[in-house]
Amino acid sequence: MPRTLRSALLKTIRAAASTEYPYIFAAATEINGRKCAATREIAAAVNLLQISTFIVDDVLDRAAVRYGCASLYAALGENAAITGGVVLQQIALSRIDRSCQKLNIPASDVTRTLLLGAPLAVYAGQYLDDRYSGVLVPSVQQYLQTIELTTGAFIGLVAAAGGALGRCSATQQEALYQFGRHYGLALQMYDDVSDLTDPRSETGKPRGGDIRTGRWRLPALFAARRSPSVRRFLTRAFARVAAKKMPRATMLKCIHLIQEAGGIEEARRMARLYADRAEAQLQLLPQTIVTVRLRRLVADLVIAY
Repeated sequence: MPRTLRSALLKTIRAAASTEYPYIFAAATEINGRKCAATREIAAAVNLLQISTFIVDDVLDRAAVRYGCASLYAALGENAAITGGVVLQQIALSRIDRSCQKLNIPASDVTRTLLLGAPLAVYAGQYLDDRYSGVLVPSVQQYLQTIELTTGAFIGLVAAAGGALGRCSATQQEALYQFGRHYGLALQMYDDVSDLTDPRSETGKPRGGDIRTGRWRLPALFAARRSPSVRRFLTRAFARVAAKKMPRATMLKCIHLIQEAGGIEEARRMARLYADRAEAQLQLLPQTIVTVRLRRLVADLVIAY
């Protein structure tokens, strides 16, 4: 690997914040009280897999900042960032494959199959996200379809893969998948809210990043549905993004209008609904310290936003 690309990837990995994905995978492996020697290695690969999708997402969003520092896209350009994302993804998938093969048990085959299929869902969702940006105003259902792929299915597959490695029953694996799926949907909705409400120092990204790139997120969709005048203003503002960078004043006005129309609060309510659905799935699993930790993860998500 070229030294410049290697150095930039290592910097990106080191800057990456700790995420729920590897934590949920590791927890799922222990639902039935079993320990697996490969858990840490596969969880680390899951983290790399997630980072690789973020790198590609930054290219699609033309995002200059990730984790509070320059994104790979900003540092090396579009082509190098895409290459870096693909390289990191292949490293992650090869580590997952190698770790599962070393175990040589039927459960590891299920884990490998689930995790190797995760990127397909993510990139399909990213395609829809890009398609629904700018002039085209998606419905809430189309938005849900998008985040179902980019985040819901990804975390659901991660949770189910962990359960498979922990030799959970098919029913338990399904409950873990639905837990991860609903948690992922709630997480994405809260992230949409955070983009409008939190300063850069807390999120690691500039405020209003989705607005600046013409991305229709849940708060904007709810606001547009509530107010025809807000819909018209947002549609015009988002349509101009393709031609030139959105002025800061326009971005701030978009956020103000979304908030005044009640879009942010309605998005929070929907996010809480999916968080509650995630927690309900935990009732179908053995009630151990692991499910207590996963329940706390959901509670912390709700409290944070």
